[in-house]
Amino acid sequence: MREFVHLHVTSSFSFLWGTFTPEALVKKTLQLRFPYVALTDKNTLLGITRFYVCAREYGITPIIGAEVEINNAGWMVFLVKNIHGYRNLCKIITYKNSRDRVELKNIYALNKGLICITGGRGSFFRKLIENNRMDIASDHILKLKSIFSSKRLYLAIQNHKIKGDNEIIEKYCEIAEKLHIPTVVTFQVAYLHREDYEVHKVLCNVAVKYHHRKLSPLPGDHFFLVDKNYVEKVFSEYKRSIENTYNIANMCKDFSLPLKRMRPPRVFLSSEESYKKLSSIALKSLATKKPPVSLEYLKRFTSELDIIKKQKLSDFFLIVKEIHDFAKKKNIRCSIRGSAASSLIVYLLLSGVDPVENNLLFERFLNEGRGDFPDVDIDFDSERRDEVFKFIFEKYHKKCALISTILTFRVRGAVRMIGRALDYPYKEIKRLNKSLPSAMRRIDIASALDRYPELENHPILREYKLLDLVKRVSGLPYARSVHLGGVIISDEDIENIISLDISNKGYPVLHLDKEDVDKWGLFKLDILGLRMHTAIRKSLEILETQRIKLDLDNIPLDDPLTYKTLCMGDTLGIFQLESPGQRELVRKLKPKKFFDLIVEISLFRPGPVRGNMVYDFLNRRHGREEPFYPSKELIPILKDTHGVIVFQEQVLEIAHHFAGMDYGEADAFRRAMTKDRSKKEMEKLKQKFIEGAISNGHDASVAEAVFDMVACFAAYGFCKAHAASFSHITYQSAYLKTHYPREFYLGLLNAGHVGSYPPSVILNEAKRKGIPLYPPHVNFSSTEFLPYKSGILFPLTTIKFVGEKLAKRIVKEREKRGPFKDDVDLKTRCNLPERVVEMVKLAGAVKITNFNSLPN
Repeated sequence: MREFVHLHVTSSFSFLWGTFTPEALVKKTLQLRFPYVALTDKNTLLGITRFYVCAREYGITPIIGAEVEINNAGWMVFLVKNIHGYRNLCKIITYKNSRDRVELKNIYALNKGLICITGGRGSFFRKLIENNRMDIASDHILKLKSIFSSKRLYLAIQNHKIKGDNEIIEKYCEIAEKLHIPTVVTFQVAYLHREDYEVHKVLCNVAVKYHHRKLSPLPGDHFFLVDKNYVEKVFSEYKRSIENTYNIANMCKDFSLPLKRMRPPRVFLSSEESYKKLSSIALKSLATKKPPVSLEYLKRFTSELDIIKKQKLSDFFLIVKEIHDFAKKKNIRCSIRGSAASSLIVYLLLSGVDPVENNLLFERFLNEGRGDFPDVDIDFDSERRDEVFKFIFEKYHKKCALISTILTFRVRGAVRMIGRALDYPYKEIKRLNKSLPSAMRRIDIASALDRYPELENHPILREYKLLDLVKRVSGLPYARSVHLGGVIISDEDIENIISLDISNKGYPVLHLDKEDVDKWGLFKLDILGLRMHTAIRKSLEILETQRIKLDLDNIPLDDPLTYKTLCMGDTLGIFQLESPGQRELVRKLKPKKFFDLIVEISLFRPGPVRGNMVYDFLNRRHGREEPFYPSKELIPILKDTHGVIVFQEQVLEIAHHFAGMDYGEADAFRRAMTKDRSKKEMEKLKQKFIEGAISNGHDASVAEAVFDMVACFAAYGFCKAHAASFSHITYQSAYLKTHYPREFYLGLLNAGHVGSYPPSVILNEAKRKGIPLYPPHVNFSSTEFLPYKSGILFPLTTIKFVGEKLAKRIVKEREKRGPFKDDVDLKTRCNLPERVVEMVKLAGAVKITNFNSLPN
C-alpha cells in the first residue's frame, strides 16, 4: 500500500486554534517518516513561507494549501497543484478577507490548479449528512463536481473517535460511489500530540474570553498528527482512500514557491534605461553639490554605480527618489536613517549627511556579496506620513502592500491571556504579572526560571497549571498586526504573490512578515514617522510668520554656540540627547565637531554602557588613558575612536583589511558576530577569521588577540551611518534651541509627544530661560500654543473641560464675528455648557480689559 499523507493540518498561524509552529510540524513529520505533509491554515497563507523553507531543508515535500470558509458551503480544504492554483488560492483568500465572505460562484472563476477536499468538520456537506438530508447533500456535491470535476474533488472521511464518525463514513461512501466522487482519508490536525488537546482548548478559550471571538474547541483529543500504523488500523477497510492521500500529494509535489529571486519593480522597460536615468540624475546632483568635483568623489561615485548596475538596483533607487521628491514638493520634512545614509548615490538623490566627508562605508549598505535588497528607511513628519502612504498606493496601486507583523506569546502576555482563559481574577493576574521581571519580555518562561534567581520563590511557581500552559504556548503566534511602516513594491500584481488582508485604513496587507519578505526577494521600504520632524516643521512655520526664512538642511555644522549648548548638557528637547543619561554623557564627552555627535549617539546604548566601552572611550579621548591597538593595521580603522570599536562598520573594515575577507564575507561575519552564538558557532567564526588573518601575513597570536577584541565589542557596535543621519537631526534641533529657543519650545509643544518629557517640563524650562508664559484667553488663544509678544500663549485646550472640539468652536466663532465681550457673550454665541463657562472664568480666560492685548 502506498504511503499515507496528512493533507489537512492547521498550525499556530490558524490563530488561537493550532498549537504548533510550521517548523515543529516539519520536524514531527520527519520523526514519523512521512515523505510529504500539507499545511492548510484557516483563511491565510501566513505560515507557508517558513513551512516551505523548513520542509525543503529537512527533505520533506511541502504541500501548500489552506482551509477556507465558503458561504453556504462551510469550510473546504484547497491544495495547490501548480502556479495557477497557487495564484487562485491567493485570490480566494484575499477575496474572503477583504469582503468577509466568498461565494461558490467566486470559486467557479478561481478553481484552476486547485484540488478541493470537502466533508470535514464544519463543512456544509457534513452538516447535511448529520441531519440525514441526503438528497440536498448529493445536490451540493454535484454542484462542487461541476466546478472541480471528479479528478480534483474529494470527499474527506475522518474518524476522530467521536460518536457517529463510523456512521457518517458509511453515508459518505454511499454518496461517493453513487456520484463517482473519490474519497480520501484525512485527520483534522490541530495539535501534534494527543496531550496537547489541553493547549488547544485553552487557546480557544483565550479567543473567546480575551479576543471575544465565537469559537468552540474540537470535540476530542484525537485530532493530532497520527502515525502510519494508526491510520492503517483505523481505516483498514478503506485502503483506496488512504492511497488517494498519496495520489493527491503526487499531483501537488512539483509545485515550488518562487523564492530566492530578486523582484525589483520596474520604472522603465529595461534595466539599462533605468541605469542611464539614475546615472544622469546623480551626476547632475554631484556637479551641483560638490563643485569642483574632486577625484575622491568621482571614484566613490563610479564604484557605487558599478555595484548598483551589477545588482540591477537602478529602479530601486529611482523609486526611492520619486517618493522623496513627492515629499519635498509637498514640503513634508523627511530624512534617511540606517545604513542607506552611507551611500553617496543616496546622498545625491535624497540629501542628508555627506558620506565621504563623514567617512561612511558604502559596503555596510550594499556590497557585491549581498543577495537581497538593501534596507532603505525614511523618516517623515509624523503628522503628514499618511500623505506619503497615499501617494505610494495611488502610484503603484496593485503592486504595493503593507507588511504583516506576527504577535507571539511572551511571558507577561501569556500569563495575562491564559490567566483570563482559566478564569483567574483580574487582580490576581495583575499581581502575578507585576512581580515578573521586566527583562523577561524577550525570553520564554523556562529560560527565565533558569536565569533569574529572583524567580526562585515566585508566586507563579505555585500556579502549576497556569505555568505549564504558559510554557507550552511560549513563542506561538496568536495574532497578526500591521508592520509599523513596512511597504513592499513588487514587479507584479501582489495578489499573485501571496494572500492579503485589508488594514483599518483600507490598504492591502501581505500575509508575509519582515523575514518572509526577504525570502521572497521583495523590495521593501520602511516609511516611518518622526515627531521631531513635526516639531521642527512647526518651529520653522512660526519663524516664517516673523519673516525669518531658515534653511535648516543647509546650516553650517560647525556653529560654536550650538556646540556650547551641547557641551553644557542643555539638551532637554534635543533629538536623541534629552534623557538624563544622555545629558550626562554629552557633558563628559564635550562635543566640538559633528563626528563627536555621531560617537555620542552610538555610545549611549545598553551594550556599550554595560561593557564599560563608554568609560574606555572617555578616558582615552581626554588623555587619561593611552589607546591600545593589538595590531598596527587597526590604527587607521580605530584611530578616530581611540582604539575602541564603536561602529559596526569598523568590524567590517577589520574583517576586510586584517582578515582578508571581501566585503560580502565581512558583512556576513559582522551579522554573525552580532547575534547570540553558541560556543561551537563562535569557534567556527574564530577559525575562519584567524585563517584569513594568517593568509594575510599576520601572526596567529596577534590574529587571536584581534579576534578576541572584535568578539568583545562587535555585539555592541552601532551602525555609523544610522548614527550620522540621526546626528544631523540632533544638530538641527540643537541649532534651533540655541538660536530660536521660544520657537523651538513652541514646535515641541505643538507636535504632540515628541520626546521623554511632558509639556509641563518643557514650559518650566522655557520659564527658567526667561521666556514669559501667558495663560489662555478666549480672544487670543487657539488650539495650539502660540507666540505672543516675547513669550508663549497657552491654548484653550489647557482649560479644564475644553477639548479640541470646543476650542475650535470658540476660535471659529471669534474669527467669524469678532472678540467676545464677556462670559455671557461667550456662552450665548458658542452655546457652551455652564461648567465650561465657569472653568473659563476661573482660568481668567474671559477677563476683558482691552480687545487688543491680554489683561495683565
